[in-house]
Amino acid sequence: MLRKLVIALAALSLWSVVSFAQTGATLLDDIKAMGTVSLNYSVKGLDKTGKCVATQKGVAYVQGDCYRIESDELKVYCNGESMWMYTPDTEELVISANETLPLLGATDARRRQDGTITASYAANDMTFKVEISGIKSLKEKFPADYFVFDESAVSENVIVTDLR
Repeated sequence: MLRKLVIALAALSLWSVVSFAQTGATLLDDIKAMGTVSLNYSVKGLDKTGKCVATQKGVAYVQGDCYRIESDELKVYCNGESMWMYTPDTEELVISANETLPLLGATDARRRQDGTITASYAANDMTFKVEISGIKSLKEKFPADYFVFDESAVSENVIVTDLR
């Protein structure tokens, strides 16, 4: 269960890096200016001793205020108003208003010459090392429902917590 919590925090820290990676104009502002965007990410969760206790890799899609983050462990959808966080292994779905997304502050966001962005975040006695790469502007827009989680597509055994 702790590993799943760490993975969920890692995914949220990814979105925080996307939202706040640069001083002045945010990376999110830069991405919005590109239109519809895809990017790859990796996150490592380190405990107080620096030991890696969780990792996650995946892809994210951003279009305006909407985003979709996908990995084997976690699916996060946001249509700009609501956010759905689904963990298939534990069959849990948490739905919240978008404004409840934690806004963790980047301590050292940097853009390398190859365009890769790295940053670190601290939360819940953990440090998250985030790397974003492969940022691509996509020609076609996604339909609005691409950023909405289809609750009818999961088993009836899924535990749903609606915090909206």
